[in-house]
Amino acid sequence: MRFARIDNSTVVEIIDLGDRTPSDCFHADFADQFVAVGADVEVGWHIEGGEFSPPVMPQTNLVQLKSWLKNEVDAAAETERLKYITPGDGQAMTYQQKVTEAQALKATSNPQVSYYPLLSSEVGITAETLSDVADIVLAAFAMWQQIGAAIEGIRLGAKIDIDAAADEATAHAIVDAIEWPQPAL
Repeated sequence: MRFARIDNSTVVEIIDLGDRTPSDCFHADFADQFVAVGADVEVGWHIEGGEFSPPVMPQTNLVQLKSWLKNEVDAAAETERLKYITPGDGQAMTYQQKVTEAQALKATSNPQVSYYPLLSSEVGITAETLSDVADIVLAAFAMWQQIGAAIEGIRLGAKIDIDAAADEATAHAIVDAIEWPQPAL
């Protein structure tokens, strides 16, 4: 037989005791919290006047939903970005410093190796010369600018559209319709 444990008029637990009753299995103080129920009653249902009813879902606040969906878009954009870059604040700083060094190296006619410590650390690994390392860093950065801009445009556009949505279904549809850019192979 199924029994529901009731707390503050709400079903908080369902147990099936077969042919036994709660008083057969539990201390009387605890057993008194259980009532026999049919197969349709579930956790979260309410009891009033001996009658069970499913919980009434509160109205979703559209403003809260939009905020939540925009946070989801931000998280999805970050997931997309991480397909192309290594995560971490330190890694972002490293990437930016490499670009700065590569741009500075390309702008000078007589580069001093000691002025480019991050690029220098890649000589013999990424490429054989400091200039070639700078070329590779700048090419990777140019590709990142393209994909990063595409992701950012989609992210910001979706958030604007979510803000303008008149109802929940429209707001959800905007998120469901997002198509992130695919890398060119």
